[in-house]
Amino acid sequence: MITTVTSRDLADFTPAAATLRMEPGGWAILDQPANFWVDASPHQQHGTLFGRPVTIDFAPSSVRWDFGDGNAWTTDTTGASWADLGMPELTSTATSNIYTQRGRYTVTATIRWSAIVHIDGRTIRVTGDVTTTATSAEFELYEQKTVLVRP
Repeated sequence: MITTVTSRDLADFTPAAATLRMEPGGWAILDQPANFWVDASPHQQHGTLFGRPVTIDFAPSSVRWDFGDGNAWTTDTTGASWADLGMPELTSTATSNIYTQRGRYTVTATIRWSAIVHIDGRTIRVTGDVTTTATSAEFELYEQKTVLVRP
């Protein structure tokens, strides 16, 4: 009887690839929040493990964000667009970053997945880390300037 499954046992199973998205789309404004999210969601995979048929439930449990400017942190959310959050554009979120230096940046999101294996009528939580990575396209920061003009 199988009682333990580790992340190494799942070498033939990989969570679905996630896409890293940002807004504004493909660019950011200096000293204003740029919002990021990954479209990682719970899903199942079916296959064979230890010579037996299995169903594996994958669900994102945390995301490590590396914003490319020295800022990095982990959230328990995959993030969402400002519209989905019901927030105005250029509002800070748990998954946004404010860039303070002009340049070109790439963001990396390392998604940690919880995994549960259903095998032989049993449900077994997988021990160890199951991770995938999503990377943004390189984007450029633009500086916003206010200019007063005579009417």
